[in-house]
Amino acid sequence: MANVSENQEFKDNLSNSAWREERTNEIKSEIKEIESLDKSIINLESQINKFSSNLFKAASFLSSEFKVGTNLLGFFESFDIGTGGDKNLSLRTRGDGVQARFIPEMLDFMDSISHEKKYFIWGFEEPENSAEYKNQQILAKKLKEHFSLPKQIFITTHSEEFLSLYDGSNIEFSKRKSNLYHVKKITHSTSTESYSTINQFDVDKHSFDFANVKSDLESDIGTSLLRAKYSKEIKEKEKKLLEDIKQLEANAKEYKESNKWFLFLEDKHTNIYKIAYLKLNEIDFDAENLNEKFNQASPFNIYSKNGDTQLNMFLGSVVIDEWANKKVIGLFDFDTAYNQFNGLNKGRWEPVTGNESTCLYRKRKDHEHFYSLVIPVPDFRKTYANKRLGSSSALEIEMLFTDDKLEELNSLTKKEVAGTLDKISQFSGKKSEFWKLLIDLDTDDFINFKPLFDKITELLS
Repeated sequence: MANVSENQEFKDNLSNSAWREERTNEIKSEIKEIESLDKSIINLESQINKFSSNLFKAASFLSSEFKVGTNLLGFFESFDIGTGGDKNLSLRTRGDGVQARFIPEMLDFMDSISHEKKYFIWGFEEPENSAEYKNQQILAKKLKEHFSLPKQIFITTHSEEFLSLYDGSNIEFSKRKSNLYHVKKITHSTSTESYSTINQFDVDKHSFDFANVKSDLESDIGTSLLRAKYSKEIKEKEKKLLEDIKQLEANAKEYKESNKWFLFLEDKHTNIYKIAYLKLNEIDFDAENLNEKFNQASPFNIYSKNGDTQLNMFLGSVVIDEWANKKVIGLFDFDTAYNQFNGLNKGRWEPVTGNESTCLYRKRKDHEHFYSLVIPVPDFRKTYANKRLGSSSALEIEMLFTDDKLEELNSLTKKEVAGTLDKISQFSGKKSEFWKLLIDLDTDDFINFKPLFDKITELLS
């Protein structure tokens, strides 16, 4: 085939300056259009990725962005997702597990850009497929705690990670988000016809046997269901342990850096004391800013040791060098916890001092400002600090309120004491919720807390 440059017509045209100029301009125009298209594609890619930044932030497990191609063929063929450090590795070349993790992120992104108010329903068949165990954990957690909030999600699974998503009895029925169902296909013994049954696992009623290896459910689905139950319990305990460790580390840091006094309680419900202090000092607050207001106003911090035995162990520590320059008080109720107060090591602690109405207390011998005391006993509660009520005293912090006030709060019962003619009042509500009932009370309602805070101030100042 002859070279085009050897074509006579081309040679004749080439000798024509007007033709050469016209052809040069055509070529320049074509190049300009191609460059413009390339820039448009690059700009479109940038705009798409800017628009979908939330999607890729959510898919944080893999650095990624949309790719729309570098030419018209690539652009019209399909979109792609580039992954990796330079975003040049196509998501299509990744494993099934990685690709599967993008599915809920992409669906959630598509739901979020809908301009119409719609309720979305998702269905996933065995999302654990091709996913490593760690990725199963991450996906299960995100499906429940994030994706399921604005939408309904149905999952079929045999994985213990997804089976254990059900909400336990520790969550109120009306607040449960996740339920577990057993779907089983049954064939009639007299024919070839079959039907499906659906049974919900009810954590309150135990409507089917969840933890028995001999149950029909266990034989149908295998030991993964049994493992899921115990896996859930272990993970909940592990979560609580990690939270406790984190809190201990935060407390240790605060202990070291704070210049305030330290009040340690056997009681884990510290808000009762904070509210009483603020009320007696006539400082306005609400449930939202309670801690902030208390921290601003109080010369001491309040911490819980979560039990009278734990508080006794802390106060009785052989070595307390880390508290050498601190002012510390441990506070016990005047009930069975009095035995922990009275039983502190006599070699390290001075004898009990003071009187019941203004707080009995003890001082540690090897520290200038290290005390233990019990809550005050108002005149109308003297019987509660008397051994004749049984094997021990019975005065807890909430009984510093009068019976009338506790009845007003709908939180009072009367209990007969075995072997006596006495009846004692007891707080009958949830102590974890009790503090919320106190926020709207008057200052006068807290008058029996005053001796407590007066004694703390007296000892530490």
